[in-house]
Amino acid sequence: MKRLYIAYLLLILTALLCGFAYYLVTSNAKEMKSEMESVKASAHAENYELASKQLDSIEKKWTERHKIFAVFCPHYDIHEIDITIIPLRSYLNSNTINDFYAYTDIVIARLNHILENEIPSIENIF
Repeated sequence: MKRLYIAYLLLILTALLCGFAYYLVTSNAKEMKSEMESVKASAHAENYELASKQLDSIEKKWTERHKIFAVFCPHYDIHEIDITIIPLRSYLNSNTINDFYAYTDIVIARLNHILENEIPSIENIF
């Protein structure tokens, strides 16, 4: 009987850890996505100083949360975001706005992909 209780306890613990990981990844991805959309909107409104400040915040948050994403998400998506965030500042400062928009869209698409992969579904399980 003790083995059964231990098995139930391990099952519950595993479910709680999975739920916590899901919450951690989705909340961070949603926050990063909304901030990227905000930077894009600021640049679209030609408020480049605000966009630069927001980009500073995003870069700092991405650096802080990189480990969270690295543990729970596909490394390809994380690598793509890493590579795409780097040139954003230079595109913003040099007023190469079309490239800035393209790269922010890539980051947003990768964050959407991370969110889609976290949804518990048959496709994501198998």
